[in-house]
Amino acid sequence: STERSRVVWEARRRKWGTILTATTESSRPSPRRLLNATSKLKFSFKMRFSKCSTGEQISNKIFQKKSSTRDQTRPFEELIKTWPIGDLNLLLAEFEADSKLLELQKSCDNTRKPTRPFTQDFEKGRHVAVDLNVLFKFTSIPSNRAFLSQRCKNLKICANYDENPRNFDIRDEKFMKFEQDDVEFFLKSYIFTEKWPEERGNVILEQLCAEFGCFKKLEDDVKQMYKQDTKNGDLVIEVVEGSQKPDTENFEIRCSSLIAASRSTIIHSLLTKKSWENTENPPYPRRLQFSDLIFPRAFAPLFVSFLYTDRLDWSLAPKSEDSISSLSQAKAITTSGKSPDVQLARALQIIEIARFFGVQQMVHACEDVVVKNLSHDNVVQILQWGRSNNSAYISTHAARFIEREFSRISQSATLFDLTPTEMTELTQSQFLQSTELELLGACCRWGEHALLKKLEEREPNLVADTCHSISRRGLKKSEKSGEELKKILKPLAENIRKDYALPPFHQDLTDAYNKGILEQSPLGQDLVVCASTSEINPDVHWLKPDDESCGPRYYRPYHTALLKHRNLKDPSWIGKSPEVTTTSSEAPQIKFTNLYPDIIDENLYLEARKRIMDRTKQANFTSLTRSFHQKMALEMITRQSLIELDIPEECLSCCLASENLEKSITPPDVLPYL
Repeated sequence: STERSRVVWEARRRKWGTILTATTESSRPSPRRLLNATSKLKFSFKMRFSKCSTGEQISNKIFQKKSSTRDQTRPFEELIKTWPIGDLNLLLAEFEADSKLLELQKSCDNTRKPTRPFTQDFEKGRHVAVDLNVLFKFTSIPSNRAFLSQRCKNLKICANYDENPRNFDIRDEKFMKFEQDDVEFFLKSYIFTEKWPEERGNVILEQLCAEFGCFKKLEDDVKQMYKQDTKNGDLVIEVVEGSQKPDTENFEIRCSSLIAASRSTIIHSLLTKKSWENTENPPYPRRLQFSDLIFPRAFAPLFVSFLYTDRLDWSLAPKSEDSISSLSQAKAITTSGKSPDVQLARALQIIEIARFFGVQQMVHACEDVVVKNLSHDNVVQILQWGRSNNSAYISTHAARFIEREFSRISQSATLFDLTPTEMTELTQSQFLQSTELELLGACCRWGEHALLKKLEEREPNLVADTCHSISRRGLKKSEKSGEELKKILKPLAENIRKDYALPPFHQDLTDAYNKGILEQSPLGQDLVVCASTSEINPDVHWLKPDDESCGPRYYRPYHTALLKHRNLKDPSWIGKSPEVTTTSSEAPQIKFTNLYPDIIDENLYLEARKRIMDRTKQANFTSLTRSFHQKMALEMITRQSLIELDIPEECLSCCLASENLEKSITPPDVLPYL
């Protein structure tokens, strides 16, 4: 093994020594080219200096750092430029499989618990908001006065209470021609849901709508009710401040009890369980009281508006930043030098309000605002907020943002805000947009900063209220190669794919080996290409990764450079996909286990199985030849299907039939809340 290791390292050194020498010779400028470049630089400096007024502007314009993507892909281009077409196709098939997994990941990340359209909720609140009995022939139809007057204009019902607030008798001849069952279904169900059974006939529906004056869509009528209900609604929501003086009046806002009970599970429960002193004549209007700590008065108008419109009207949000508490304004200013995004902070606070009241559509709308406003300055704080507040959608998208923009984030102070767990997850990611050398450098910087903070906590500051003395002097050379730093970096170093670091003899890689941060990886068993000559291919780990191994990380610039290089070598391949040899054309063999049959019934379990199997066929599962890719794809498909059906992942076990499970499928002791 030692002899084989020495031979492989010598082969790699000879190859990369030749590449580096050729690159150095080709990049050395001639004297005439150097003179022309100097003249152009002087002229460019004069032109830019004449347009700039301050030194800061000069530095921003002239010395602005250019993108390093080209520098990162140059070693990879040097690696593959001597490969034959067959080797290029092998690596391209690997990258294409990773690209398919990335698309599956995006689809899975965008999946959330299903919610119904808000117009389908109103029938639910009809039973707790009854304030009118409609009498027709020999039946009494319970209804809501304000809602009925808005939906059925021809009934001419006053929205406010009059001399006879409880009963309304339909006696006009134009209504008497209809059957009692049709009118009862129309007033009990259709005006709330806009659903009409086919067996009753569309002709009857058109006649009922014409006679009762139900011409507008349900959504338009509800939006029109908003302005009326804020003045004359039958429900008053009162907000009580904790430190309020006895003589001060509480903040109140009116709305429809039917709309509020239909959209909010909490309000529906309170109105259902609340006992009125006089059941025959309940108080008008009804009143509910909430603490300002739970329901801030500044967000009450926006919340009520959303119940009617299903839209966030930011003009109703507080104009000042005093109510922002979900993000630390001071921290945002010190880290980025900018004021925090007010809309982002408002959305984070509204999420808490919407969760308390059980308005899931409002939670989703605010989550979309948060994800849209992610930036390099706030993404780590948003990631940690999402995880501490159990918002999987926000935390997942924040993590994906860091993966996409890691090259830029790793060069800023935002890197040091990441926790050890978050750094470990990033180094494990298959889709982290960073080279292995970039990742190694970022981990070393993060580890040194973590060690510095650890030393500061251990030793007291010599001068109070100043920068810590350890931060001023920095880490010693012995500390940068000490055991303490190795211990901090060990969980991260295990996930760095050092065999895919380019160039393989870079100084940063050598320093990491010398300091003991990285260890030499064992050699594979398929390095010998030719049995007669024992010729060794030092790049075989790129072409034939082990079936269970991660293989090279999917770095998009590498994929682009590989496509470009293959098309240059063989123009006939332009626009074609690499041929992938599938192991079988049959559907994948997957094992399913219902871990909680008493909770997840058989019909729901079968529906989950059906969706998972259908998605494996749509995703062309058999084209993924390596087990590593198949396991990742199955995990993403399973998670997406379970989220759609609102089934906790712990309730269903799903794995490949060929997979040898190391962990038991025994149900966990505590099942998450369904």
